[in-house]
Amino acid sequence: KQWLSSSLLSSSIPPEAIELTVAHTFISPLPYSPPSTPFVGLMRFLTLLTTHSWSSSPLIVDLNFESEPLSDDAFSECVNLCTTLSASSRPPLLICTSTDMQGMRWTRDSPSPVVWKRAVSLASASLSSLRKSIVDGREKRIRRVMGRDLSDYDVLIHLNTGVALNKACP
Repeated sequence: KQWLSSSLLSSSIPPEAIELTVAHTFISPLPYSPPSTPFVGLMRFLTLLTTHSWSSSPLIVDLNFESEPLSDDAFSECVNLCTTLSASSRPPLLICTSTDMQGMRWTRDSPSPVVWKRAVSLASASLSSLRKSIVDGREKRIRRVMGRDLSDYDVLIHLNTGVALNKACP
């Protein structure tokens, strides 16, 4: 969530969709073991965003993996429902769970295709930057991925929290 927030996308993507996508990296980590550190979790999340075929297949998140796993029939039903939707009525992000086999409960209204494409593009750039930082041993570059690049903005407004009327809103 912090990466999406620092990329200025958290308000455009439903938090439930973010949580389910992150949960997928822990529930279905194959071929790896579940992430054991926040950094590995971030890397796997970014990898999922950049490698999953969002336009042609839903993300299957089996939240009932311990009690009753999602059956092959349920999985096939989800995939079939998602592939029969027309491109204009299909959200850019479909997440199927045992309680939402159509995959649109959390993503019917947002994110928009443009926002999702931007999120995937930023994930790809961040992942590339993180990998390069690891190889080069440059810790400062790793921290920069979590910061905001404000160079694209024409105007920045900095608020002085000492004179703000509402102290909760810096």
